[in-house]
Amino acid sequence: MAAGLTAEAQTPVVISPVPKLQFFDASGRTLASGCVFTYQSGTTTPLATYTDATGLVTNADPVILNSGGFAGSGSSGIWLAAGQAYTFKVKSAGGTNCASGSTLYTVDGIGGGLTLLTTLVTCNTTCSFPIASQIQLFEVSLTGNATANPLTGVGIIPPAIVIFQITQDSSGGHTFTWPANSTGGAPVGSTANQVTEQMFVWNGSQAIAIGPAVIGNGPELSAGILHLTGQLISTLATGTAPFVVASTTQVANLNVSLLEGFTWEVPGTIGSTTPNTGKFTTLEAGTSFKLNGSQPQTSIAGGGADTALVATSGLGAGAGAHVCVDANGGITSTCTTTGPTFAPQRATLGSPVSLSDRTQAAVLTKAVTFPSAPGTYRASVSYNAWITMGANLCVGEVYDHTNNLAFASSGQDSNGSGYAGVAGAEITSQTYAASASVTFSLEVQCNNDVGGLVGATVQANGGAIFTMSPAEPTYLSITPVLSN
Repeated sequence: MAAGLTAEAQTPVVISPVPKLQFFDASGRTLASGCVFTYQSGTTTPLATYTDATGLVTNADPVILNSGGFAGSGSSGIWLAAGQAYTFKVKSAGGTNCASGSTLYTVDGIGGGLTLLTTLVTCNTTCSFPIASQIQLFEVSLTGNATANPLTGVGIIPPAIVIFQITQDSSGGHTFTWPANSTGGAPVGSTANQVTEQMFVWNGSQAIAIGPAVIGNGPELSAGILHLTGQLISTLATGTAPFVVASTTQVANLNVSLLEGFTWEVPGTIGSTTPNTGKFTTLEAGTSFKLNGSQPQTSIAGGGADTALVATSGLGAGAGAHVCVDANGGITSTCTTTGPTFAPQRATLGSPVSLSDRTQAAVLTKAVTFPSAPGTYRASVSYNAWITMGANLCVGEVYDHTNNLAFASSGQDSNGSGYAGVAGAEITSQTYAASASVTFSLEVQCNNDVGGLVGATVQANGGAIFTMSPAEPTYLSITPVLSN
């Protein structure tokens, strides 16, 4: 008959610690009446130990060993404060508290395990935050504008988790400046009674934020200064280039491994006209990158080609020029960049305008405000005017009243037929600033030749002059275009 095996659930176990400390001299003999001194690790500042696990009764300092070299009497021993790091100095017997004995050895960094500690701090000017536990919570009542002193660790074994819970008082609006030896702290919420929570890891000299701040009940998040890295892909299915990539926080040393479908204008700090540095390892064919004056060189690679260094004094001849990726993945300064397009702003004539001999008449007027972004502009102007004029000569032009300039001049001799169409078109040589307001008008003038100008008019449309249907009206059209 086979032997039976009984299956039982395993109980997790750990090795037993030494239940009672016993000390020896260098010859291996028990250290009778020797002494154990305890300090904050790495210092000579005394740090208390305890007689038992309750932590209620402190040991004498130093701890006097008995005749067997044991610490304490009966069941007592040396119990350490959890989360504290100790230095032990062991001396042989001699005099009061081993004063004339010899130091046998000193050991630093003896740990007492994990502790949790909550410390209440009222802060309105400057305040200190001594980290005294492996998991340290500071509950801060913010009653005025406050600056934190540099963090200090008091007898703990790093690393430690440090949590700040900062609460505005009923007035609110107070600022909080994080300790100088901390990194990544976010601006605290300013609303009355609002709570800001942020967690750090303490490495013994520096506290580094390990997550975003949670403000109020969330989910409002603030990450302080934001550094971006990784893959950036346009998800816009429709729209008009360029798609401007920007941030409401400062973007420093942005590294992007793939850039698709963008004209990159390198935004700067909000409120500043100085762009930040951008670095791209791949730009798809047809993408362009605009150089700027604060950027000594930009790393650009096209279509998987080797990285090309493009200095502002090289391709594109300086700040403001575009370097582009051609269809073969090469870098060039001559490819065409596609800018945004804008709808024509058009005025049409509703009723006839009477003309006088050699007198310039404003037939149509159009006030235009140029777009606020992304650059400077020119104006694409066009017009058509139907005129009943006798056997005379008439001319037309577009007049920029704001800058006292004329564009798209044209003329027509009726050759005795008594009517004519005057038309013209031009992209202005004049450039216009973003948001500029300019008034344009269509101006017409005729002479008084055979047949006179009695009853001569600019017609709203062809009228009885011709029978085309539908009839093109007399119009003036102004379209903003990006300037080169």
